[in-house]
Amino acid sequence: NTEAEAIRTRKRIATAADTHVLRFGATRTIGEFVMPECLAGWARDFPGAAISMTVDNSDALFRQLRLGELDFLFVEGPFNRDDFTTDMLFRDSVVAVCRPDHRLAGHKGSPAVSIDEILGETLIIREKGSGSRQLVESMLAGNNRTVASFSRVLEIGNIGAMKRLAACGAGIAFLYERSVAEELSNGTLARIYSGDLVLSHEYAFVCLKGCLFENEYRSFLEYCRMIGPGSR
Repeated sequence: NTEAEAIRTRKRIATAADTHVLRFGATRTIGEFVMPECLAGWARDFPGAAISMTVDNSDALFRQLRLGELDFLFVEGPFNRDDFTTDMLFRDSVVAVCRPDHRLAGHKGSPAVSIDEILGETLIIREKGSGSRQLVESMLAGNNRTVASFSRVLEIGNIGAMKRLAACGAGIAFLYERSVAEELSNGTLARIYSGDLVLSHEYAFVCLKGCLFENEYRSFLEYCRMIGPGSR
């Protein structure tokens, strides 16, 4: 039954938790809005397990993985999978958000906003090398546009700062829905609805092919799936 399977899973994870120090990297959205809950549970359930998390953009994390400075990664956005073993952690959407009284702010059932209407705005976007930026650039390319098509671009390397700028009316931002769930719920930010701006991507688990401790790393992945925010 389900309860018995959960008990067996936790026992298997507990065995793996004591065998290797986990040094992993997470992109900023995952590190800030997914991993805290997972790490809190891990520390509570496996007090003898050592763990270290580095939070950075995708490019920096992949460099550290290849250099052996990190054991595995949780990343969002596209990447070349040829040299890696990968699996899915959760799936999330990238949404366009703005100040609640912005002319483009909408709600479900609102008329769809065209991409041309959005291009007249200031774009608040992550720095080059981030996974979410790569997704936005791919979406724009599919609509024969680029980041430079916007009237002005603000490159910001901090998610909290991006949200505050958008909430203050400095422009529109593209962020993972999980990272703005609280602001959308309390009305600090509003979503911009457009059929041209539908973006969905997975948060991926990544390790080098053939690594010796892959089973231990996957035990942590399995645990995150079991207790993390994507499990509900």
